[in-house]
Amino acid sequence: MTLSPLRAAFALALLLRLLPAYALDASPEAPLRATYPPGSITSMEKADAALAAASARRTLMDSDYLEGERACYKKFFANACIDEINIIKRNRKSDIDAVELEANRYKRLAHDAENRAEKAKKDAEKAANAAQDAATREQNRLAFEQKQADAARHAAENQQHAAHDASNAAAYQGKVASNAQTVASDEAKRATAMTNTDKDEAQQKQREQDAEAKRQSLAKHRAEKAADRQRRAEEAARAESSGSAGSVSP
Repeated sequence: MTLSPLRAAFALALLLRLLPAYALDASPEAPLRATYPPGSITSMEKADAALAAASARRTLMDSDYLEGERACYKKFFANACIDEINIIKRNRKSDIDAVELEANRYKRLAHDAENRAEKAKKDAEKAANAAQDAATREQNRLAFEQKQADAARHAAENQQHAAHDASNAAAYQGKVASNAQTVASDEAKRATAMTNTDKDEAQQKQREQDAEAKRQSLAKHRAEKAADRQRRAEEAARAESSGSAGSVSP
């Protein structure tokens, strides 16, 4: 409620007459809106300063009202006096409320903007992390597939080498057996024609037979070693293939 000029002058004259010892506004400062007009609160610092000033004005207003109310009750026209100071209090409160409302509104909007910016930042980080995770998973999948392919290739190469070794060992063993058979046939022919006077030659031939037998034994040992090498290569290939599949997941 706003007083008309005539009523305000009458009220002021009445109060000055009724309350000679009381100044109705102990701090006749300018309205708070003069310091913080609409649209002037443009930062958190200004908003906090405006709220602090509003709080101080409200404390002063309440103090002035209590003091005025006590003075009014001492006078004959107490009700009229209290009505007038209520009007003045409402006007001061309206001024303070307007500044507080704008300051709080600015802080609320600033907090909302800050929250939106923080959320946008988190969303961007989340999207970037998701993209990085997808790239990492794809890299792991390709690495796993490459490892599987390498394991299969190594197994095939080992099997091929083992088969080649086995083939060479079999061919060598066949050649040794053929040579042994030839030697045995020759020795049989020579033994049929041998006489008692050929003992030295027979001993020489016996040494040759012993040497041939030693060669045959060596050939057999090599063939067995080649067969064992092939078996171990096949087992290693199977173990490597099953181990790669179990330890790496795409």
